[in-house]
Amino acid sequence: MKYSRPYHDAVEMQQILVADVRKQPVRMTDRAVLARAYVELEEMKRKLKMRPLPKSIDVSKLPRNQPKRTQGPSFTETEKESL
Repeated sequence: MKYSRPYHDAVEMQQILVADVRKQPVRMTDRAVLARAYVELEEMKRKLKMRPLPKSIDVSKLPRNQPKRTQGPSFTETEKESL
């Protein structure tokens, strides 16, 4: 798939950032700045590809969170009847 020139520029800038991080005398504060720039470039690449943001997952709709249905009376119902 062919991407635009700005996309390729963002990829090239990321490669430069990775090369700068791998240099030995890089301070931790400089690494943090480079990491933030890398993340921003990833966001720019996502927008240039016109990809939407990932959606959050609604865990309440997962089958493991649904109450299990029983076919007979529950244990507490049978115990109440015996008293």
